[in-house]
Amino acid sequence: MADIQDRQTSHENGHERLSRIPNGMLFVECRRIMSEGRNVLLTAKGSSMYPFIRDGDKVLVGRKETYMKGDIVLALTSEGKYVMHRIIKVKDGTVILRGDANLRKTETCMPQDIAGAVISITRNGKHVLCSSAKEKAKSAVWQALFPFRRLILKIMRG
Repeated sequence: MADIQDRQTSHENGHERLSRIPNGMLFVECRRIMSEGRNVLLTAKGSSMYPFIRDGDKVLVGRKETYMKGDIVLALTSEGKYVMHRIIKVKDGTVILRGDANLRKTETCMPQDIAGAVISITRNGKHVLCSSAKEKAKSAVWQALFPFRRLILKIMRG
């Protein structure tokens, strides 16, 4: 999902000490901040959303009135796991999620378990607005290519 680090520099030796915050605590705090109408900037961790979100990308997440198919959301799954995955379907009031690089595995959650949606992605100083027509079109094409993803990902990852 994401990772946040608390950095402290020791004045004695100049070394940084990093403290990692568990995803559960991070999710609760992100949800609280977004409930106040503020957005949260996270550093992506993992490769399940490749090629749209890569490990180390900066991801801006915020609340929306409604979440729709195609949105990348920060959610607590029914298995108790925190993910940043794309909504692929809403069926009978249940939201079905899948990482863009996942070939089979899906997760489910309830709409109230979605903390927010990805607003923008920053990689190497370049900002991509997820609501742009171009980004929505790329997402739709990627979803349509699902049967061919294994081959496409193999080629992309070289």
